[in-house]
Amino acid sequence: LSWLGAVGGRLWNFASHSVAINVINEQGDLKASGRGALLHPIAWSPNSQEFAFIKEIGISAEHLPRGRGPIVQIGIFLTGVDAIEPKQIASATSYESPNIDRLNSIVFGGPSWAPDGREIAFGSSNDSGVSVHLIGRDGTNHRVIWEGESSAPISQVEWSPDGEWILFIAGSARVVRPDGSGLHQLELPSEIIIETPFFRVWGAWSPDSSRIAFYNGRNGVAIMNRDGSKVRVLEVR
Repeated sequence: LSWLGAVGGRLWNFASHSVAINVINEQGDLKASGRGALLHPIAWSPNSQEFAFIKEIGISAEHLPRGRGPIVQIGIFLTGVDAIEPKQIASATSYESPNIDRLNSIVFGGPSWAPDGREIAFGSSNDSGVSVHLIGRDGTNHRVIWEGESSAPISQVEWSPDGEWILFIAGSARVVRPDGSGLHQLELPSEIIIETPFFRVWGAWSPDSSRIAFYNGRNGVAIMNRDGSKVRVLEVR
């Protein structure tokens, strides 16, 4: 569940097991409904008029090394708040976490909107490596801005509020500019690293894009400058 934003006073909710996308206002009145499957995460556009989401559209490979689930084909879809049939604008592949209810287990990065609403960033993971993609909201100009090797899939892709950088996590955390330049890796402190086949740490940009906070879902938050300097760890109790 998430707020649509300051404009419109509406919220969306979704269910990964069922097939509904619902938009409601502050009073709980249903404003729009759509259909789909595996509808997480959902990312509202900056103008609050449409949203992007990811869903599974097929299986790409069943038999993978131990500790990994199958590779699934995922689609990136776009729809407005009153649309019934979402439009697929791109596709990618991603690992499925093993030994977890499969409809909640796809490990992917994105979708994340550029602050100007013109493009969407997302990640792809398969046996040949991991990659970060950009695509126009109309489905054009699909391109890869970074690709490399990783023992873990891309689990997050997040555009900075100023539009100058994209954070992505694939085993380690990195930032890169939308044109593929300026790549650098961020050294996460040991307090928040989780040593599992599916390294799940989440990052969040500060509103001014100068800093990033990382959280492992368990016991710590690390805050650092965008370039990885001035790291400090906050204990969460």
